[in-house]
Amino acid sequence: MQGACHQGPTPSHDARFYGSLLFLLLSLFATTNAVARDSAGNKADTSSGIGTPKIDFVGNKAFNSEKLLEGLLSRRPRLFTESGSLNPNAFHEATDNLTAFYYDNGFLNVQVDDPQIASDGRVTIAIYEGPVYRAGSIAIEGQLRFPRRDVEAQLTMRSGQPFRGSTLQRNVLALSDFYSDRGFAYVNVDPRTKMDSGRHLVSVNFLIKPGDEIRIDQITVSGNTTTPEQVIRAALRFHEHELYSAQAIRESVARLVALGLRTKVTTQPSTKPDEINVIVTIVEKSKV
Repeated sequence: MQGACHQGPTPSHDARFYGSLLFLLLSLFATTNAVARDSAGNKADTSSGIGTPKIDFVGNKAFNSEKLLEGLLSRRPRLFTESGSLNPNAFHEATDNLTAFYYDNGFLNVQVDDPQIASDGRVTIAIYEGPVYRAGSIAIEGQLRFPRRDVEAQLTMRSGQPFRGSTLQRNVLALSDFYSDRGFAYVNVDPRTKMDSGRHLVSVNFLIKPGDEIRIDQITVSGNTTTPEQVIRAALRFHEHELYSAQAIRESVARLVALGLRTKVTTQPSTKPDEINVIVTIVEKSKV
């Protein structure tokens, strides 16, 4: 898995997670069904001749049909065309949502078959769930720069819990924010994973490369035509020559928005290697 900086780390699942197992005979499993709803979350309008399709889930054991429907429709696919007929393409896309739902609940070998739509509008989706993978050992390595206990306190992932990609991402963000709020503007957190398919465990090693401590060189305010610059600067929670802090920038943006000012804060390198320039761009209400 690739690491990411504090500005937008988006770790992706290791491609090995998605290796598939042989599909078991689905006839051995029970079938559950549920009523599908449209993109607005409502049942199909039978008064206008649009039927309400039934979805049969085959092979699911860990989740009931209602829970699977939540995963299937999580991104609000348009299951019906404008004419009221079922939209096969939307159902195919919706199964990707279902796969993502299983992945994020620790089912890293899940297989979701393409939906089978019968002539009477009934939809069948076959699932092989596979085993649940859990978090194994969790470690932090690298140049920590701070007491280990303070860094480890940022983690919410625990050994023995189902392995969730969303939890992994939140932990990368938490570690990145911890460092970027303390002057390390270019921190990189690389979550390295190791999958044990025999014991169904995923071990995680967070490798931290904080980079150099960065201070703010110049702060430039632009875009304001009626709001005095001193008012804008008074709202800022960061100042020149102080350590860079992502949290201070977020708080400053919130304060400026509260004043009715749409605000964008960007950074650019300074002439000094250990400093950074900050540009505060304002869009006043009359400009919006």
